Formats: sequence, C-alpha cells, structure tokens
Amino acid sequence: MSARIRRWLPFAVLGAAAAPFVVAFARALGDGWRPLGDRAVTGVLTHDVFSTRTPLVGMPSTIKAAGATFPAHHPGPLLFWALAIPEHLALSAPWGLLLGAVVVNVAAVAVIGVVARRVGGNGAALGALAIVVILAWALGRQAIVDVWNPYLALFPMFALLVCAWAVFNGDTRLLWLVALLASFVAQAHILFVPLGVTVGVAAAVVAIVKFVLLARSGEPWKRDTAWTFGSAALVLLVAWSFPIFDQLAHSPGNLVDIKRSLSHQGRAVGFGYALRVVVQSIGVLPLFARQSSSFVLVGRSWGELGALRIVSAFVVLGLLVAGTVAAARRRDRVAFTAGCTALLSLVVVAITIARLPAQPIDIVRYRLIEAWVVGAFAWFAVGVIAWRLAPTPVPVAVRRALVGIGVAVLVVMPIATAFSNTFDYEDPQLYTAVSRLGATAASKLDDRDEYRIELQSDTGVLGPDVMYGVLRELMRRGQSIGVGSGDIYLARSHNADGSRPLLLVVGKPDGASPPEGAILLASYTAPPPADLAQADERLRRYLSNRSVLSARGRSALASNPKLASLFDGHTDPLSLVTSGDVARFWADGLLRDDALVSGPFRAYTRAHLVADNYVFALYLAP
Repeated sequence: MSARIRRWLPFAVLGAAAAPFVVAFARALGDGWRPLGDRAVTGVLTHDVFSTRTPLVGMPSTIKAAGATFPAHHPGPLLFWALAIPEHLALSAPWGLLLGAVVVNVAAVAVIGVVARRVGGNGAALGALAIVVILAWALGRQAIVDVWNPYLALFPMFALLVCAWAVFNGDTRLLWLVALLASFVAQAHILFVPLGVTVGVAAAVVAIVKFVLLARSGEPWKRDTAWTFGSAALVLLVAWSFPIFDQLAHSPGNLVDIKRSLSHQGRAVGFGYALRVVVQSIGVLPLFARQSSSFVLVGRSWGELGALRIVSAFVVLGLLVAGTVAAARRRDRVAFTAGCTALLSLVVVAITIARLPAQPIDIVRYRLIEAWVVGAFAWFAVGVIAWRLAPTPVPVAVRRALVGIGVAVLVVMPIATAFSNTFDYEDPQLYTAVSRLGATAASKLDDRDEYRIELQSDTGVLGPDVMYGVLRELMRRGQSIGVGSGDIYLARSHNADGSRPLLLVVGKPDGASPPEGAILLASYTAPPPADLAQADERLRRYLSNRSVLSARGRSALASNPKLASLFDGHTDPLSLVTSGDVARFWADGLLRDDALVSGPFRAYTRAHLVADNYVFALYLAP
C-alpha cells in the first residue's frame, strides 16, 4: 500500500461511517420534511438561542410531580446550542435543523473513530465505526437525523463511552471531551443523567488516581494535572452555566422540579424487567442490530424471549466479565478498560430502567433507547477483548477476513439506511399540510400584530403535532406568534396571552367546526393515497391468518367469539380494527407481540392516518 493511500485511508473510513447520515439527510429533504410536535418546539427554542429569550433549560419532560401545573424540563440547553448555527444559517428553513442533526452525529462518529484508533489502533477504529453504522441502520433513517432530544443524544452517548474508555486507559487529557459529551447527554434527557454523571465521575476519579500515583513516584505531574482538570472544569462551567442560573433565578428552579418529579413516579418496573431489556440489548440478535421498523415490545416475559437470546446474552456477559479479569491478570490495559467501561454502563442502564414507572402495556421505546447504545458498546468491548487476548500472531487470513467484514459493513449500511424506516415514522402528508397552512396564512396576516395559536382537534397527538409545526412555520416567516399561558411546551418563553387568537382546526369534517365569525386563513384536505385499497386488502389477509395469534390467543380462540370472528369469513377484520377490538386483543396478549407493528398493519396505518377525510384549517378567531 502506497504512503499516499495509507495517509488518506482513515479519512475514507470516516467518510464511509458518516455516509448514512448524509443519505438520511437527502431522503428527509426528498420527503419534504417539516418539524412537527416536539421537533417544532425544538426548532423554536433553537432559534431563541441568540436572542434575549435564549433557553436556560432543555425540552419539557413528560414526567410531572403530583399537583404541578407544568412539568420539569430536561436539565440543559446544550442540544439547542448545537443546532443553533445551522438553524440560523438556513434562515430557519427546515433543512437547517436536519443539517444540525447531521453535524452533531457526524462529529460524534468522528470522535468515535479518532479516539478508538488512538486507544486500540486501526482495528478498534474499524470495529467501532462498523458497529456505529449498524446502529444507524437499526434506528432508521428518520431517527438518525431527528432533532428529538432522546434520539439526538444517542451517537454522542456512544462517543462518550469511547472517550471514557480512553481516559480509563490513561489518556487523561481527553477528560474535557468526556465532560463535554457527558454534559450533552445528561442535558438532553433526564433518563440519560445517571449514565452521563456516572461515566463522567468515574473518568475524573481515574484521572485523580493517576496523578496521585505520579506525584508519589516523583514523576512530573503538575502541568498535565492543570491541563486535564482546568480544561474539564472550564467545559463544565460553560455547559452548566445556564441551568445553574435558572436554578438561582427561579423558585424552586428546574433542578428542584426534576427532583420532585422523579420522586413521584409511582410503582417502578423493577430489576426483572430491566434485566430482560439488558438481555435483549446484548443477546442474539441484539437491539442495535435489529431493524427499528420491526421493533416489538421489549417487556416480554422470560418465556417469550427464547432460549437463544437468553443464553447468548449470558454468554456475552460472561465473556465481558471473564475477559476483563483475564486482561487484568495479563496487564492488558486496553482490553481491561474496554471491559470495565462496558460493564459499568450496563449496570447503570439496568438500574435506570429498573426505576422507570410501570405503564399499562409496555414502557415507551424512547425511555429504553440508551440500551441500544450500551448494548452496541458491549459488543464492541467483547471484540476488543477477544482481539487483544487472542493467541498471537493472529493468522493473516483471519485479519484480512475481519477487515473485509468491517469494510463491507461500511459500504453496505449507507445503502441499507436509505431504505430503513424508523419505528415512529411520520406521514409526509403532514409535512404538506403544515407547509401549506403556514405559507398561505402568513401571506394574510399582519406582521405588525401579535397572535396566539389555539387548537381544536379530535385526533389525539396528531393535532398538537400539526399545531406546533404551523406555529414554527409562521414564526420563520416573520410572524409574531406565541401560545397561551396553559401551554406546557412554550408558555415559559412564548406566552402570548392577550394577543389575537388563531384557531387551528384538525380533524374530520363533522368535528371541524370553527366559531361563528371566524375568518378562514388557510385550509388543506388530504387526498386519499392511491394504494389505500391495497393497504386495506393486505391487512385483511394478514388478520385473517391464524398465525397472527399468540399462544394465549390460540388457547382462547374457542371461548372468545369476538376473537374467533377474525377468522370466520363473515366479519370484515377491518371493522374490528376501527372499533378498537384488535388493539384490545393485542393488549390482552391474544395476538403476537409484533402484530401491530407488522408490515401490513403499518402500511394500513400510514395510508389512513391523514387520508380518512382529515381536514386542516387555520382561522383568525373573532
């Protein structure tokens, strides 16, 4: 290999690892992506960064203490800071937020590759990046450019673990990077605080121990100590200055709100549930290597997990523990610290999940999403340990085969990512509705007036998603618009009580009646997709096949006439879908866990989400 190729090869590998994010960015633009719901709120708060309303804390959280009017917020605004420059360069066009997500994730990937190479060599870097692109494919193309706070912290979380591994290995000058990544992860979501804080504190303790030992042995230590802890302290001071100011300026302050909210969450799921999630995060096939669009309930019983997944998970865990002990005995610091980092993160995630409040059916996926990342790092650590402790020399054929596999993954996964869908896929019809409502209404509003947007909807979460999307569309077109004092997302910074009300109506025609005297500014009625009938027929055939039943459902079939009507040929299965019976069968465990996330069911849901005569209309209220 020539010197020129050798010099440029690391950049080519990093470029291949970054390719899935670029591909996802292009596909999102092609879909006409617009920020909706939480994403639109993120866009509004990101735009506020360089203003007098710059956010002091993070996104509002879904946790809320009993009796509290508003929920606590996630700890800090670093996510908004990270997105602010691309968002402003794009003049608040939607692609600015997408670009910001790409920048954050590609920067995390670059850190992963560079630091892994710095600690474990080229092989470790190639292995880490191969796992990262597999994780990107598993999460889906929408998630890896998503600005939603649980998603945007995932690749920085993996980078945090890699940097902590480097510090544990003795590269203490990277403590500032651990401080930055731990702060970003912890501020993005309350549930990521335990992992960020634990890993950050552990890295600081390791650095302290190193310098104490150097001082006792009489070796130079003062300059490195000053750099290591001075840079880390500066990063922490800047990163946490706004949350600390918020705590001091408000009573009781967001940090106190978080503490109160976490202490009033009710019955927890417990360690049995947490252990089953950890088993799925590292057992074959681990969560990070399973396509997100085929995701099923993770809260399965031990009997439903299957022997292969349980046994393989304990094999991986055993390899981690045994390999870490063996590495300590052989004084292989690289392997030992990789194992310690993986085991520490697995323990922290298990404890975090065990303390989650129980929910009627299962824990929502984003509250468990860090298990995807920690499981991926655990597999990476097993690979590092196996490579470092393998008998030497490793045969050339084996080396070439492993390199070939890594390169193949880096080449194939960007292509596969282009066709991978995220579990919580959004219908592009919503993007069209939000774009048209915002553009049309903005041309009819007086930019000298202030407005307040209100929602009238009978469509559940679809209404708020559209409302915040329209609000951001109007804001980016120069309209002065806010929300009422009761809005839990934006009332803290964009309270517009007393301004002229705009009424957004989202729903079916019979429920979409504006108040008398309201002036219609913009409307949109979604046309039914061309494949609506095809989606209906596919779901009929799917539900009419008894393979959709679980073991419990097959046992209950004879005694449950309603369930049996799915297969009697006289009842249209779609009538049971629209009546909610199919959802109840699934919640009762009578259908397979993956029944409601199957291909036919997802296609039907997407086709009908907006097409069933939903209308969107924006009025200037009297």
